[in-house]
Amino acid sequence: LTIPAGADSKAISAAIWSPCAMAPTALQLGPITVSGVMDCPIQGKALPLIVLAPGGMEGLLAHHDTAEVLADGGYIVVALDYQKEPLAQDFSWLIERPKDAKRLLDYMLNSSPAASLIDPQRIGFFGYSRGGYTGLAIAGAIPNYSGWPITAEQAALPIAHDGRFKVFVIADPVSLFPDKASLQDVSAPLQLWSSQYGGSGVSAESVRKIAGNLQTP
Repeated sequence: LTIPAGADSKAISAAIWSPCAMAPTALQLGPITVSGVMDCPIQGKALPLIVLAPGGMEGLLAHHDTAEVLADGGYIVVALDYQKEPLAQDFSWLIERPKDAKRLLDYMLNSSPAASLIDPQRIGFFGYSRGGYTGLAIAGAIPNYSGWPITAEQAALPIAHDGRFKVFVIADPVSLFPDKASLQDVSAPLQLWSSQYGGSGVSAESVRKIAGNLQTP
């Protein structure tokens, strides 16, 4: 699916995974083979929704195995596509990614083909690396840009928070949250994952610091 660009926002690409009554087949999507049925009618009603945010320059199939398992378990999953996201010298993603998650949730609840089948009281978030940063920001964390080469104009922009997300799973988040003050407004249930040696440039130590600074274990 594609959410069109707005006056101050870019277009968003994503893919929906959902429960399906039909037997899955092997689908070749570019270089990746996934198990599923293209455009299968969604099975069930009042289903929980998970927004899945990948890491830097990761496409909407980057965590397809997680999306498949969740869909088989009765969840609707919408996975964001950041395959074309710039990496070097462009830190607009710090502002844009939380806005994207908020806009995507608006679309899923109001305009998507799945809108009438989603339980709006059961919305979750899974994020990895840059997507982990996004989840913490959406949950209420306030980033500290000290040491990050962003412009004063960018630093002055508000970060999108969204209380409609009820639970979070955060894996190897890029951390701009160095202390308890930056995380004091994060109160939703949150599961924090850390790779043993860090992941995508995120150190295990930085994840441990986030864990220690959360208001609740």
